[in-house]
This record gives sequence, C-alpha cells and structure tokens, in this order.
Amino acid sequence: MLIKTVDELVRTLEPVLRGDVGVAGFDTETTEVPDDRFTPYGTDVRMAGFSMSWDLEVQEGGAGGLLPIDFYAAVRHQPYDWRRPYRLIPAPWNVRLTEAEGVALDGTWLPGWDPNLPLDEVRDVIKLAFAVRGVRWIAHNWPFDAKIVLVDGIPLPDDMEDTQIDSVLTDERPLDEWDEEKNRFTHQGHSLKLLGELYLGRDPVEKTLLDEARKVLECNSWAHLPLRTIVAPYAWQDTRLCVELAAQMRTRPLWSDEAIQEAIREHHAEMRHQIAMEGRGIKIDVDECRERARVREQRLPEIQARVAELPLEPRLTLNLASPTEVAAQLYGPLAFPKYRGKEDTEKATLKQVRALVKGGAPTALDQENALALIDAILEYRKVQKQLTAFYRPLVEFADGENTIYTVLNALRAVTTRFSASKPNVQQMEKPKKGKERDSVRYVFKPRDGHVFITPDYSQQELRVAGHFALAVPKDFSYLFTWNCTLKKRGDCKGDGPHGDGVVHTGRRGLAIATAPDHMALVEGFMSGDRAFDPHQIMADEAGVDRDTGKTADFALIYGAFIYKLAETLDCTYDEAKRIYETFWQKAFPELNHVKMFISERLRQAGTPSFYSHQKSIRTLHGGRIHLSGAHKGLNYLVQRSCREILRKAIIGVGDVIKDTPYRMIFPVHDQLIIEAPADSLDQGLVQSISRAMVEAGSASKVPMVVEGTVCRKNWAEQEKLPGYGWCGVTGTAI
Repeated sequence: MLIKTVDELVRTLEPVLRGDVGVAGFDTETTEVPDDRFTPYGTDVRMAGFSMSWDLEVQEGGAGGLLPIDFYAAVRHQPYDWRRPYRLIPAPWNVRLTEAEGVALDGTWLPGWDPNLPLDEVRDVIKLAFAVRGVRWIAHNWPFDAKIVLVDGIPLPDDMEDTQIDSVLTDERPLDEWDEEKNRFTHQGHSLKLLGELYLGRDPVEKTLLDEARKVLECNSWAHLPLRTIVAPYAWQDTRLCVELAAQMRTRPLWSDEAIQEAIREHHAEMRHQIAMEGRGIKIDVDECRERARVREQRLPEIQARVAELPLEPRLTLNLASPTEVAAQLYGPLAFPKYRGKEDTEKATLKQVRALVKGGAPTALDQENALALIDAILEYRKVQKQLTAFYRPLVEFADGENTIYTVLNALRAVTTRFSASKPNVQQMEKPKKGKERDSVRYVFKPRDGHVFITPDYSQQELRVAGHFALAVPKDFSYLFTWNCTLKKRGDCKGDGPHGDGVVHTGRRGLAIATAPDHMALVEGFMSGDRAFDPHQIMADEAGVDRDTGKTADFALIYGAFIYKLAETLDCTYDEAKRIYETFWQKAFPELNHVKMFISERLRQAGTPSFYSHQKSIRTLHGGRIHLSGAHKGLNYLVQRSCREILRKAIIGVGDVIKDTPYRMIFPVHDQLIIEAPADSLDQGLVQSISRAMVEAGSASKVPMVVEGTVCRKNWAEQEKLPGYGWCGVTGTAI
C-alpha cells in the first residue's frame, strides 16, 4: 500500500514500535537512478521514498497466522509530467498515467493526490522504528541504503542484516561455472533479481518491466517515475523479497556451519566501518589533477600526429582512440602477426606482437616503423587511461571542499577482495622508488594538520600460502597419468617403456605425493629474519632480476599459466615455461604440493553442484570454496583467506581507534589508510594498530608481519617508522 499521511505511517508501524515484529525489510528509492559508482556524498541525490515489509502474527477463528505488511512512503516525489508525448506502459500497467497518477493540466498534483509526507516528521518516525531493540532490519546491499538515510540525518539501526552478504557466504554454486554461451568461466552473481529467480522460483520485483518503463517514459529519476503505478509496487515487492530471501537462506546447509556464521557476523560488523569510511571521504589536489589532465589532453593528439607521419597506405587512417579500428587495420592491411591467433589490442597482446615483430615477423611496414607504431599505440593507451580513468574523474567527483567519496564494494569480486569505484583506488599501484611524483596517489592529500598512517602487511599472500603448505597433509594419494613425449611426433610404440625414461601415455594410477623436506618459503618466514626475501630466492633460482621474480611470484600465486606468465613478464613462451617450472619445482616446491592437493580434492569431489560442500576447500577461517576446476584453486584459497584477515583487521583496528581522533579512510589490498592529527602521531597507538592487524591473522601457521608507515604530504610518499610496526613471529615491535 501507499502511505498517505504521517498518522497512517505511525499506525502502520505500531507493531514494530511495540516490539511485536522481529524481522523487517527496508529499502530506499532515490531522486536519481544510481549506477554502480553512486554515492550521495558530494551530490544532490537524496531519498525519494522508502518501503518496509514484515509479517505480523494474527489470530483468526482460534487459529494463528501471518499477515504480510508491505508499504511505501514518499517524501520527494514529483508529479509525472503529462506534457511529454503520450505513451502507454506495457501490461500490467497499461493505463493512462496522467489520470492514474492524479496530475493536473498544469503539471501539479490534483487536490488530495500529493503523496509526499513531511520529511522532518518522517525522519522522526523512522528514527523511532530503528531504535526499537529486537528488530532485525534486512536490506539487500545495506551500504547503499545506509548512506541514503544517513545524509538525511537518520541514524542506522543496531541490528542490520544484508541478504547480499548472507548469499555470498552461504552460496554453494561453483565460483567459476562454465558459461557455454560466452565460452568462458564466469562467477555467479548475487543480485536480488537473480536470487529471487534461483531460490524462490520467481521475480516479484518486475525489474525488467521497470527498466522498460524508464526507457518508454524517457525518465532517469525515481522521483519522476509514476508513483502509484510503478514505483510503489516495485518498492514494496523489493522489501518483501528481502524478507523471504533471509528466511530461505536459513535453510541452506552452510547456514548451520559455525565458521560461516562467524564470517557473516564479522562481515556485518565490518559493513558499519565500510559505511563510515565511505562517508568520510579523502582530500585530493584538484588543481594538480586539472594540470595533469591538461598535459595528457595535449599529449594524445601529439601521439596521433606521430602515427600519421608513418609511411602507411595513402588512404589508410589509424584512429588510436578506437581499439576496434586499430585492431582491424593492424591485423588487416598492415598484416601484423597475430599472437596466439588474437586480433585484439590489449596491452599484453601488443607486447607479444612487438616481440614477434622484433624477432623478424613480417608486416606491411619495415621493422623500425612497425615497432614505432606499436610503441605509439601502447603509449596512447597508457596516457588515455590516466586521463579517463583517473584525472578527469577525480576532478568530476570532487565536491566543493576538494573531497572525493570512494565507493567500496566488499563482496563483488569473486575472491571477495574489496573493489572500489569513484575512483577505483584499488587500481592505483604503489609508485616505484624515486617515481612518487608521477603516481596517481600523489594527488591524494591528508587534511591540513593531518597525516596518513598506512600500516601494511608484509608478504601477506606468500605467508598465507606458507600456512597452507603446513596445513595440507604431508602425504596424500593422487591420480596421475604418465605423459609420452613421443606421441605427438607419431613415434609412440604403445604401452611400456620407450627407452630414455619415456613411458607411454594413457597409463593411469595412484601415487603418493610427499611434501618436500626443505620448505624455503616457510622456513624463511618462521625464522623471523627481516632480511629474508622470497622474491630474491625466486630471482636467484630463475636467473632473473628481483622485480621479475616478484612479478612471477604473484602471477603464479594468482593462477597464471605459461602463456599468461609470458604476457605478464613480456617474455617468450619458452622463457615463461622455464620460470614457471622453476617456481613450482625449485623455488617453492611446498606450494606445488598445495596445488596438487587442491587438484586432487576437486577431482574427488567431481563437478561441484548444490550441497556438495562435504568436499569443498576450507579457507584460513573456515570459509568454503567451490570451483568447477582446479586452475585457480590456490589463487582463490590464498586471496579469500587474505580477505578474511583484512575483515578481522578492520574490526580490530576499529576497536583500537574507537575513542581517538584517528579515522579509517579506506583499505587498499593489504593496507589500511588511516587519517590522524599530525600532532597526535602516538607510537604506542600506531603500534597497537599494527598489532591488531597481526592478531587478525593469528589463525595462520605462518604469523603475519605489519610494517608501520606514514604519509605526511601525500599518499605516494611513504616513510617507514621503526618501532611502529609489529612482528607476529617474534611478538615484538619492528
């Protein structure tokens, strides 16, 4: 129903205010239809209305039952503009909207038809409802709705449940299910529409119809969409679906798992910190952003002009701003070689094409000009990304006080790592030493009189990988196949030895995998030696420099195969294969043991399906991982475990700084950005922050180490502070 007066709102909410309701759904609609980068901070987007749903116990004829209560209340809706060209909305709302909505000829509400309630009075009523103890308020993506109500001065309820969090953590679908249509692996989504269809067998939200209505009516604002015929029915069905989904999730097998329950509680606790971080924002140097944008705007036509001077066909033009056009010309008239049959212009692909050209592959251009063309394309893409992904958006997103409010997405990535938008701070790489001023991070500044404290996990992914090297069984059996190197050449002689140790393919059996006696990675970390450098070990074993060794370490931990490693390192396939084998067989064979265990565990489980959790893989804190293949098993295992540590760290650090002037701004990978008054840079407090982060990873058999760092002028220039970090191995400050 649509609430028409504040008195009616209060009467409807009486069961909640009396404490007779234990579970209620809540949702907001806004004055603009937001995208994924939406935030109300620094914008004029506000709440247009809100909906609530719950079930009320009633007695009828001596028998008890549940009466569903669903309603929508408007606060900032505008009359539908009848003066637009008359169109009909598809069924079931095939009505003349101007009449159904009560709009007069002058574009105002007809007498008695204005549905908007006084915001001040509505605010007070919602505050009272949210303050009632014992009510669990359910929403799908609570951080979105929380920001909307907070900017209108409404405090959040004590008990908040997010069905998106519940669904991600209790989901038993494979993370990387094969999509036949797209011919690739794709992870499962958790939208309200998808979950309604999947678990309840219906989609009462009519989201598709709503989107169609917006297109037909040429309207991008909830406040201007027809209220009675479109917005209100959509909204209260939305909250009804949340309530029903919350009940359904409690029937999932994983809901009774204690580790999963602990993760759900922690994610909801972390969610409050996430909401607070998004509301604080961070200062940027807008003038510096404008200058950097101007320089790059000038640079792009200069690169385009340089390409125009190359000896191309007289009628051949190459628009570097269009990847499609560049690809068509590059692999068409210009006859550039194709790397692995690809006809794209991605950075990794172009680097491999460049290597082919440099190695003598023919093109329609001579080698010098062909290399110059690829270099120009790569430079254009780099400059264009800096301009369009960072500097222009930063200027656009900044409010009048030069503050941006980045949007954090806690569970959108398949690894559950934080992602971000407006802007994507997760993509802003650490600057190389001596290149800090060139980094995008340079334009992020602490407020006047403040500094950034940036405690950072040291080698977190490798330490967690080391934990699993100790956690998996030392010996286990696995199914294997002998590979015949002669079969491809046609020289295979059938079953049995071929000589020189080569055995015919097709023979399968069980073997015992035994963990290596010497685990360089684990032993180095457990020694507590601060000089231990796993990347240098890899570099020495592979005969490459340390930067290449470090890049290879992370690429392989993240699931790269040989071709992907070649693209990442910008090297040949043979060189990548040598580095690949060095990592798994020589540098860190204990991680190869973990990888084999994951592969065998998934083979035993078969193709994952619903309720196959008996043979799923456990993360560091008991989370479940379901894969349709083992190719990314170690990656998901390590990254999800690191995310669990960060979740605990955010909660722990929040407790440490609760009554101090320190404020968390946002997390970036394995680092927290905390703003603090410069004159309150207390060594003991920062040490406590570092220690809380270390203790968040106490479940790991390889203890965590957190380094204490500070940024006094900007986010790019970091200074290590001896004695401000914490070593979990020795239990001392570092």
